[in-house]
Amino acid sequence: MRYLNLEHIEQSLRQVQRDFTAINDQLDVKREDMTDELVHNLLCAYRYLDDLVDRRDDLFADSGLEELLELNHRILCGEEPSVRKEYFRHILATEEKFSRNLHWVRDWYASHRKDPVYKRAAGVYVRILCQPQLFIEGNHRTGSLIASLELVRHGKPPFVLSTENAVAYFNPSSVIKWKNRMKYMDRTFHIPGLKKKFGKFLEKQADYGNLLPPSEPLAVPASWG
Repeated sequence: MRYLNLEHIEQSLRQVQRDFTAINDQLDVKREDMTDELVHNLLCAYRYLDDLVDRRDDLFADSGLEELLELNHRILCGEEPSVRKEYFRHILATEEKFSRNLHWVRDWYASHRKDPVYKRAAGVYVRILCQPQLFIEGNHRTGSLIASLELVRHGKPPFVLSTENAVAYFNPSSVIKWKNRMKYMDRTFHIPGLKKKFGKFLEKQADYGNLLPPSEPLAVPASWG
């Protein structure tokens, strides 16, 4: 079964690409250009995310960890075997870092199963992005996709970058990126506050045009909330 309106998602991303110079001028921290390759890889990752929705495991179940890594690989390398081969050492290093830092995200998720879905998704995103990050590169993009997987599995639309939300997404993300869970003030006060704000942002940006009309209800285990 398909869930994502990939055509609508691509239109949104392409519009951001066309307007990116103007968007970048408004950012507190400038971003890399939104190239055709970057958009192509994002769309590749969204297609893969669509495949994962029906696999109703816990988001961080052992059986699904390779799938979360694959989202990051697609964000950075796409699907081409030749590119995967070129970046083989980077992929191995990413897997090692992922394994080393996963518990920080996984433990939080396990203890917040009953939170509203937007708070859970925001918490996952913030904990992927802050220091030490879950991946070597692509934490913004992969984090938003993993958060989107949580949202779509619970009947909510994925987060998709648009011209309307780009500045409001990138500027707080630049703040989140430099918070460190190893520091008491960040862990106790700053990171929870950023999670709360980002959850409200995700809910406000919900665009059901990024979902296909459902042909059947999305069954969600009652324990997931």
